[in-house]
Amino acid sequence: MTHHCIKVVLVPAHMLTENTALMSIFPLSKILKTIIAQLPPSPSPIHALLPNLHISLTRPVPLRRHQIQPFRDELASRLGQTCAFKLSLVGSVNPYYNEVTGGGSNRAFLALRVGAGASELKKIVNDVLDPTLKKLHLPTYHDNPEFHTSFAWTLFSTKTDGQDTPRGVLSASGGQSVKAPGLPFDKEDLDKVNSIFESKILKAQPGGGWTISLVEIKVAKEITTIPLKLA
Repeated sequence: MTHHCIKVVLVPAHMLTENTALMSIFPLSKILKTIIAQLPPSPSPIHALLPNLHISLTRPVPLRRHQIQPFRDELASRLGQTCAFKLSLVGSVNPYYNEVTGGGSNRAFLALRVGAGASELKKIVNDVLDPTLKKLHLPTYHDNPEFHTSFAWTLFSTKTDGQDTPRGVLSASGGQSVKAPGLPFDKEDLDKVNSIFESKILKAQPGGGWTISLVEIKVAKEITTIPLKLA
């Protein structure tokens, strides 16, 4: 049984050697590297996820070998009717915390949330991905996903609610919110980062955003690229 994940990519891995694709992401990648370098020391090393940025549209889910090609074919057919669109990222850096069950290591991520393009991503999830996953009795994506691209990660040991959780705020009983102690990427540190870099992150993106014209499906180490319909 193989695990797969579906992603929207800002710079496809197979295009990283092409100057036009690499140059479109270089200004933002340079700023994000600077942010990582200026973060205060962490109990665990902070690892960069650069230069190629992506936005996950599914959880990693198990597929049996005989299901892989039919699954790809159905997604290619459905996504081929989905129009390419523009996407941009907000300027503020946010943390996300993911508790791994089954004895795995918990991870904290630094990410930029999707601004323009979020509604198009939600439509792809609702109209294309979730129906296909349900046919195979596989878990769908989060009910109210906050689409984001992660650019750094580190390990942590504090328990969360088992979901990617923004801002270090965890759900509590009675609809209240509580701060989780001991989580990496302190709010005060990130507020300082955002005061310095928010406008720079916005200016580093292409005017009008990136054109998203393809989706990648990753099964184990194999990546399949599916083009979207051009307007």
